Amino acid sequence: MIFDHDAMTSRRDAEKAASRTVRRSATQETIGSSLWQLELRNDSADEDTQTLVERLAEVSGGGNLFFEPVLVNAAAGRISGAGLSHLTLFEQIGEERTAKLAIPFIPAKAGFPAIPVLQAFSHPFAPLSLPLAEQSDMEETADKFASLLLRLQLNETLVFEDFPTDEPLANLLVNALAAAGFSVRIVSPKMRAVLHPDPGNRDGEPSWLNAKRRRENSRLYRKLSELGKVEFEKAEKFWDVLVRFEEFLLLETRSWKGRGGTSIHTIKRDAAFARQSVCDMARQGKCEIYSMRLDNKAVASTILFKSSGNYFPWKTAFDSSYAAYSPGSQLMLRLSDDIIARPDFKRADSLAKFGNSWMTALWPDQTAYHRLIMAGTGVEAEDISRRLQLLDTSRQMLKKIFRRD
Repeated sequence: MIFDHDAMTSRRDAEKAASRTVRRSATQETIGSSLWQLELRNDSADEDTQTLVERLAEVSGGGNLFFEPVLVNAAAGRISGAGLSHLTLFEQIGEERTAKLAIPFIPAKAGFPAIPVLQAFSHPFAPLSLPLAEQSDMEETADKFASLLLRLQLNETLVFEDFPTDEPLANLLVNALAAAGFSVRIVSPKMRAVLHPDPGNRDGEPSWLNAKRRRENSRLYRKLSELGKVEFEKAEKFWDVLVRFEEFLLLETRSWKGRGGTSIHTIKRDAAFARQSVCDMARQGKCEIYSMRLDNKAVASTILFKSSGNYFPWKTAFDSSYAAYSPGSQLMLRLSDDIIARPDFKRADSLAKFGNSWMTALWPDQTAYHRLIMAGTGVEAEDISRRLQLLDTSRQMLKKIFRRD
């Protein structure tokens, strides 16, 4: 028998590296040949696991593209800081291993006074914490995840901000976690604007926007047209997207965000994250940039991410000197008409800050987002909930004080 020493060494090195990334794991066999495994891994996942999660993203239905590897990797070390980890559920049948559910987490200090928790990796650039999950049998996946999470015996409480409780997977997970014996609290309800498929009115015209607002946008468009030639442009090709993204950054920097020091361009880590995100998404054909142009000068720009029929207007900027013409609303109206007419359209999430009036007025539908707290006991869950509520209240009071000044 001839042994390939180099191959054996490489395999041993790979196994050692994989073992270093796995912090905890739990397994469960089912009747037949199926083996389920839940792993809590460090950010430095091995190449095989990365490939499995990328395949999971392709079959997850696009409900949360922000948990797909391309955007999680862009945020790692920039938005997340240190300590990014992943809870990943695998099923193995014979030699075939597939990822069934994945959630990125970061260690966080929650509430006031602060205590350590594991927080699902949503953030201001990605305000959504729905796990990636295969769509074929979500009920079984949710049940296996909950039962194996119990065996994993995590010490930290899990916190999900921006948890979309209206989603089927969200309901299945909540029910499965409660059935497994976890104490689950769903608190801090908030609403934000979404766009659903539009059946149209009797004349076949779009009905998602009321006639009064559509007439007002038309009036503003005509007034802006008096200043020059107004056009709407959509950049789809890779290099076109990159050019228009740099234009977006400059437009945002010249806006009130730039004056306040909060534009993407003025914060190096944010700019690096945004550039990699847009570049990688455009390379996959998942990013478009819409712009409203006056004599070929951008007066409004929107970055649109998309995945499996789900659309996310990620960021919008407009030239404040044209604010009287509502260029941001006009551009969003054109964008909305465009995406809602696409054959693959399922849903669009505005990602707008809760209570954002202009998107709420533009898109008629809303969906609920909550804070999900999952702990081993009711006492722990209530304690975290109370601390987080106290922190929320304190922040609101500070905002009111500074607004008065």
